[in-house]
Amino acid sequence: MSHIPEKDLSHHLHNQEEEVHNNLFIINKLYKLCNNNSLSEVELVEKARPLIESLGKTNPIVAKELYEVLKSGDLEKINGYFKAEKAKLAEDLQREIKEHKGINQKINRETNDEHPTIS
Repeated sequence: MSHIPEKDLSHHLHNQEEEVHNNLFIINKLYKLCNNNSLSEVELVEKARPLIESLGKTNPIVAKELYEVLKSGDLEKINGYFKAEKAKLAEDLQREIKEHKGINQKINRETNDEHPTIS
C-alpha cells in the first residue's frame, strides 16, 4: 500500500480538532465558574487554577491571558473575554472539521481510484 500524505494530514487535523474541542470544554467550565456568584474572588482563582494549568499545556498564551483576566476581578472584563474566546474556538473547530472532511473525501477518492470495486 502506498503512503498517502493526506492520511497523515487527516490524522494531524483530527488531533487539532480534538485539542480545540478540549480547549472549548475547559473554557466553558471556567466560564461557568466565573458566573458562580457564591464563589469569592480567591475561591474562583483557586478553583480555576487547575483548569487554566490544563489549558496551558496546549495553549499557554491563552492560559496566561485568562489567568491575568481572572486576577483582575472585573466581572465584565472576565465575561467579555470568555465570550470572545468561546466564539474564536468555535470558529476554529468548525474550520478544522470542514478541512478534515475535505481531506477525508480526497483520501476516499484516491483509495477508490487505487482499489476500484469489482462489479
